[in-house]
This record gives sequence, C-alpha cells and structure tokens, in this order.
Amino acid sequence: MKKHGSAIRLLTGCLIVVLLGCVYAAVKRAAAAEDAAGRDTLIPLTADRIAGLSWMKQDGSGFTFERADGQWRRTGDDTFAVNQAALNSLAAGVTGVGIYQTMEGVTDLGQYGLDEPDITFTVTDRDGNSVTAAVGNANETAGSVYAYLTDDPGTVYSVLVSLKTNFDVAEEDLRGTAREGEES
Repeated sequence: MKKHGSAIRLLTGCLIVVLLGCVYAAVKRAAAAEDAAGRDTLIPLTADRIAGLSWMKQDGSGFTFERADGQWRRTGDDTFAVNQAALNSLAAGVTGVGIYQTMEGVTDLGQYGLDEPDITFTVTDRDGNSVTAAVGNANETAGSVYAYLTDDPGTVYSVLVSLKTNFDVAEEDLRGTAREGEES
C-alpha cells in the first residue's frame, strides 16, 4: 500500500509539471501571436487616437490637419471649414491597414515606386508620436500597393490599395460647411 501511494504521488507530481509546462507554452504562444498581430498592420493605431494627419502627393499638393477636442482643423487656416466626416474617414482609412507581404533588406526602393512615392503621409497620435509612410506603385496582380515607413526604408510592405486611393481627394472634398466645421 505504501508503494502504491508513492507511485500515485509521483504520477500526480509529473502531471502537475506537464500541466504547468502546457500553460507556460500557451501563454508564450498567445504573447507571440499578440506581437505578430501588431506587426500585421502598417499603422498600429485606432482612428480615435489620431490627432494629426498630413499628406503630400508627388505633384506637391497636400494638406495638413489637426484634431483637438474631437474637431478637425486645417493647420494654418482657421477659416477653412473642415468636412469632419471626410477627415474621420481618412483617419480610419490609415489605421488597421493590413500587411499582405513584407520584403526586408530592400536596397532599391525604385522597383516599388518608392524612390519618388506617389503619396507620403504622416499620422500623429494624441501623445505627439508620429509615423510617416510613403506609398508607391500598385501591384495589380495582388490588388495592393507598396509602402514603407520612412524610419525603416529597408523594409517594404504590400498593403491594401485603399491606402493610396483614400488620399486621392481634392480640397473641395475636405471642405465642409461653416456650421459643420464648428459643430461636428
């Protein structure tokens, strides 16, 4: 009976060690998946965290907007009545953009149309941190465009084509009514 009790305790101890190992592995796997999920988006922010958005097209046209107290304003032009819905849509359009493919060690940005990008945009969060990205050629086969973060020009991403088309707006598209600029 004594040998039988020792064997049960030993078996129980082994099972506990195995279970603890499984729990540890599951926690590590979940943490790794969470880290990978953060790298699966080009701009890892939510639209409500964006306090500034600016962009410049290859032709030199562009805009800069800031958001304070939930209201978008055109930087340097307090008379410009901003279409709040349009700017909210643009802010939402740059967040959560999925990365289809990552190319590391890129030395020739020109092959992706990024030596002279079609659009360069900067997103600033409420804490004052900013991320600048450049968008280049379309990959017609994949239905995506190439982009890179300017602080890491050696890594090019294939991302959703809407990242480029969202910025294809004219000043009229961004202009709201005076009332909307005050209230929305």
